[in-house]
Amino acid sequence: MKKFNLIFAILLIGFSLTAQTAIGIKGGIQSTKIYEKSGIYDPTLRTNLGLVCNFSYTSAASFQMELNYSRKGSNVFNSTKATLGYLELPLLLKISGGKEKFKVFGLAGPYIAAPLRSELIVGDEKTVTTVSDDSNLIEKMDVGFHIGGGVTYKMGPGRLLTEIRYCKGYGENFIEDSFNTNAWQLNVGYLFTFGE
Repeated sequence: MKKFNLIFAILLIGFSLTAQTAIGIKGGIQSTKIYEKSGIYDPTLRTNLGLVCNFSYTSAASFQMELNYSRKGSNVFNSTKATLGYLELPLLLKISGGKEKFKVFGLAGPYIAAPLRSELIVGDEKTVTTVSDDSNLIEKMDVGFHIGGGVTYKMGPGRLLTEIRYCKGYGENFIEDSFNTNAWQLNVGYLFTFGE
């Protein structure tokens, strides 16, 4: 977790929070699954929450960095559910257009993520493992990409945000003892804009 916080802080310092920057929060639900090459499990609904920082926000093309906590899980068997809580760092290219009040956008880019928490539910029994319980958990990284789009609407000192995304992870392909993941997200949020 400290590694991700440090990376996020360094990138944030690298881009000064001046005019044409938007910062905010977003969150939502996602239909998600985690799986291995040997077996694909059924998707389940989970949540995600994140911080957003969009640089050169008023330009048609801008750079967006996020720090998200994303819960990705699967129904493994009839009465068994597995969930990993990932700390996720996406680095996205954002293309925007539209009027002053109402704008549409598309975004895409890679991400890297590390699980901070593992949850296994078998019947009525729930087992939770955190990084403090097992330091090897954070080594089971996920890497992949986000692609999606949405709309923003001018409201108060910033913009209301609604978006849909597809997230695909290839962790098992590159990192030992990792999982592949995917998720369809529906997010809402609010961005405070500067210099718009």
